[in-house]
Amino acid sequence: MKYSLLLSLLSLIAWKYDCLFPAGLLGLLAGFLFSLLFRRKIQILAIGYISAGILTVILFPIEFSFAAIARIGIAWAAAITALMTFLILFSLIIKTKEKLQ
Repeated sequence: MKYSLLLSLLSLIAWKYDCLFPAGLLGLLAGFLFSLLFRRKIQILAIGYISAGILTVILFPIEFSFAAIARIGIAWAAAITALMTFLILFSLIIKTKEKLQ
C-alpha cells in the first residue's frame, strides 16, 4: 500500500514539473501495484478503477498516442492518492475513537 501511494505521489510531482513520460510511467506502475495489493477487496478496486476512468475523461483530451497512455498513468496516480488519503484518514479516525472509548 505504501509503495503504490509513494509512486503515485512521485508521479504527481513529476507531472507538476512537466515530466510527462516519467509521471505516466510512475502512475501506471502505481496503478499496477494498487491492483495487485487490493485484488481481494473488490469494492476498493472498483472505486479506484472508476475514479481513474472519470479523471482520465475529465482532465485530458481523448487521443491515441504515448502521451495519452502517460496521461492515463497520471489519472491513476491522482485517483490512488485521493483514495489512499481518504482511507488513511478514515482508519485514523476509527482508531482514535476506539482509544477514547
